[in-house]
Amino acid sequence: MRNIIRIFTTKIASSLEPPPAMVDHIFDIVDLHIEQAIEQQNYQDLNVEIPIDTTGWKYAVFQGKDIKEVVKTKILGKIEENIANLRRKSQEGLITFKEDDVNETRDMMIAKRLEKASKINVKTEIGGTGAEWNNKSMTMTIYLPDDLEEVDYKDVRRNIVHELKHFAQAYLSLATYGVTDGLTGLPSKTTPEFQQTSKEPGYGIHSMDDQEFYPKLGDAIQKSIPILREYYSKSKITTPINQFINMLIDNNDFFQDLKGYPQAEGKLQKAKSEFYKAMKDVFDEIQRQKHK
Repeated sequence: MRNIIRIFTTKIASSLEPPPAMVDHIFDIVDLHIEQAIEQQNYQDLNVEIPIDTTGWKYAVFQGKDIKEVVKTKILGKIEENIANLRRKSQEGLITFKEDDVNETRDMMIAKRLEKASKINVKTEIGGTGAEWNNKSMTMTIYLPDDLEEVDYKDVRRNIVHELKHFAQAYLSLATYGVTDGLTGLPSKTTPEFQQTSKEPGYGIHSMDDQEFYPKLGDAIQKSIPILREYYSKSKITTPINQFINMLIDNNDFFQDLKGYPQAEGKLQKAKSEFYKAMKDVFDEIQRQKHK
């Protein structure tokens, strides 16, 4: 494995955390895939299924129960709703649906949806940067540079963490509503008009999408922690911590994007609050270490 310090999201209040075991598992698989491609001088896109592993996850216990069991119960309930809708449409003459077909339809739906809820797909593609998550197919795609020798493994891991936060939104949505529409893990103040899939000119903005709020806030925090650690680990630093945090905020793209839209004022204040908490936790830790 590449010699890389494992970086993982610092726990912050009200944050959306990815399953740590899945972060490690996916990173190890992608790392090995790249290494083998370099050694063999033969790259092929990765396309594997990864089982959902809730070990050590903040949300492994959901509403007092194993989240996997909660998801299963919600899915079964959603299937019964779907069958009830089919019956209703049949009674209204909109479709043909015989009662003899109910059990077969139910069994087919159960098998398909429970299988989908047990794993995610992980892919790599050459010739790009970043990564993306697809709620509908439960797929993470990681983009790699044309020259694999130029892969930044810290970026790969950060991208995996980011996209697994979107997985968390989808899986928690399953546990809550029985669907993967990403209806959970959103800020209390939202800007639905800026959903990134919007076709309205000037409104399809990635960083303003509500589903991006906690993943991007986590990115901002993880990017800032090493800067703060390096600065305050030095001796004779007199800059007040709040002043330094404001400087970090002023130089972060996510916060600048939020500042650019009056509609996002509520989200901006929430982001600042969580950012301050995270940075002060790190600062306090540094001070404790200095005074040992």
